[in-house]
Amino acid sequence: MAYQLDPKYVKLREEAFHWNSEAPQGALRGVIMETGYEHGIITLAAMSDSSISVYFSHGAGMIGAGSHERPAAAARNLAVGVARNMELFKKTSDTKVPKPGETKFYVLVDKEILGASAKEEELGENKHKLSPVFHAAHAVLAEVRRLHEQAQMQQQRPED
Repeated sequence: MAYQLDPKYVKLREEAFHWNSEAPQGALRGVIMETGYEHGIITLAAMSDSSISVYFSHGAGMIGAGSHERPAAAARNLAVGVARNMELFKKTSDTKVPKPGETKFYVLVDKEILGASAKEEELGENKHKLSPVFHAAHAVLAEVRRLHEQAQMQQQRPED
C-alpha cells in the first residue's frame, strides 16, 4: 500500500532528519520514531534542543510541546532509553517511511543517522529488545496528546 504523503509532512519530516544542533561531539541530536498504520504514518521527533513535534502523514501535526514540563520530562526519559540501547541502532541511509504495522526508530548522532525497526505489535507486547524505547516514545506521545487535549478544552470554554 502506498501512502499519500502531504507535502507539509514530507517537508517537516525532511527537516527533522537534517536537523542540526550545537550538540557536543558524540551527543544525541535527536530521536525520531515513526509508525505506519493502514491509513497513514505518525512521526515523533524529539530533539536535543528540547523541541518535540508530532507529524501526521495527512498533513496535520503538533509542535512546541517541548516547552512544557511533562512532555519535556518524557522526552528526556526517551533519550535515556535510547542511550541505554545504542548497540541496537545501526548506521543507515534508509529513511523510507514505515510500512503498516512497522515502527522505525532513528537516532541522530553527529552527522550520522542510526536506525532500527520492528513490528509495532512485538514492541507493544514487550517481545522485542527495543520495547523500552518504544514505550518511552509512547509516553512522549501521550504527554503531547494530553497537552493538545487541554488546549482544545481551554479553547472550547466560554469566556466569563
